[in-house]
Amino acid sequence: MLADANPNQTQRLQQYNQAGEQVIDDVGWLPIYHGKIQALRSTKLVGIVNNALQVVPPDDWGNIYFTQ
Repeated sequence: MLADANPNQTQRLQQYNQAGEQVIDDVGWLPIYHGKIQALRSTKLVGIVNNALQVVPPDDWGNIYFTQ
């Protein structure tokens, strides 16, 4: 039975949830863009941890400093 035609609200919502999970599990994914970031960083800068988003988590700022 299709969820759209199911008069039972509880069953209908379960069917919608199941369909949504199936779409997420079965979807194919292909990136169409791959960015590249180039940057110069001083060798005196310590504590930066690279990640895919190129952002510094707020808790990391206390561990980032310049050496002499």
